[in-house]
Formats: sequence, structure tokens, C-alpha cells
Amino acid sequence: MRLRRMDVASFASAPVRSAEGRILGTLTIFGCEARRSMALDELRMLESMAEMVASLLELRRLRNRFKAQRPRQSRPMVEALRKWPSKLDLRRALDERQFVLYYQPEIDLSTRKIIGLEALIRWTHPERGLISPADFIPLAEDSGMILPIGDWGLRRLAGRSKSGATTIPPAIRCGYASIYPPGSFRVTASPTT
Repeated sequence: MRLRRMDVASFASAPVRSAEGRILGTLTIFGCEARRSMALDELRMLESMAEMVASLLELRRLRNRFKAQRPRQSRPMVEALRKWPSKLDLRRALDERQFVLYYQPEIDLSTRKIIGLEALIRWTHPERGLISPADFIPLAEDSGMILPIGDWGLRRLAGRSKSGATTIPPAIRCGYASIYPPGSFRVTASPTT
């Protein structure tokens, strides 16, 4: 770390106190230009900043105490939490109809009219509640479950459109694997001459 020399023409300090009133240090603001004496509201602002620093220090102390007192989870428990959801969980969710579609409107900002809908898939788990797509879509893509889940979503969307539930066209966002399933084509390389 390189220290830099600073020409100080003015400064103001306020004590940083703990909740018990002990002085933990000082908050000092330096200025490069000479200035007049601080007004009362400026002094109050400096004291408020010192109180904010004290609050942050207290929060850090409490966080460190909490970390030290928190019981350590066993390695198998941590591994079990990290491995959820599994492909079996996704299969069960599909079989038990735990997936649901939400529709997000697409709005033309110039006319303020709804011009389309985007169907968003969500997982409503009976014990864990609403599961974010970020927590299950990557696994679905890696395990190949994205295809049956995507098919389910398309069937639901087609059924909704066919029943006349909406006249607004839905947008469908498909992943690469949905358009080109594994094994649907081969890439061959030919030597260049």
C-alpha cells in the first residue's frame, strides 16, 4: 500500500461511541481548503455520521459473535442441501403437477396497451413453497428434464389458447436443447485442403 501526502487546511472530528458510551475512535473529515467554522446543522450531520459508523461497527461485532456461536452443520447435511433439487425431484414435480405458469404482460409503451404475454414457469413445492427458476432450470437443462418440462408448458399454453382464455399471443422462450434435442444432428468436420 502506498501512502499519499495530503495538505490539510481544515478538519472536523466527532467521537464514535459504543452503545454503552465508550469512545471507540473518532470520525474525522479532512478538507483541502480553509473554511469557516462549522454551522450547527453541519456539526449535527457529523455527529449523525459518527453514530452511523458506530452502528456499523456494532453490527459487524454482532455478526462476528453470531458466526462464532452458530452451530456447525454436519458435512452430510450441507451436501444434502446442496444437492437439492435432484432429477427425481423434478420428475416428481412434473408428475404431481407442481409446476405452474405465470403470465407477464408485454406492454407497448407508446400506447400503454398489452401486446403480448410471456409465460413464466414456476415450481410450487408442497413443502418449500415457490421455487425460483434459477434453482431448478439449470438442473433441468443438465439432466435432460428441460424437454418434458418444456413440453408440459407448451401443452398448458396451447390448452389455454385453444379454450379462448386469452386473445393475446403468448411469447415462448425456448432453450437450445428444446429446439435441437441431443442426438438430433451430428456435427462433422472435414479436413481443409
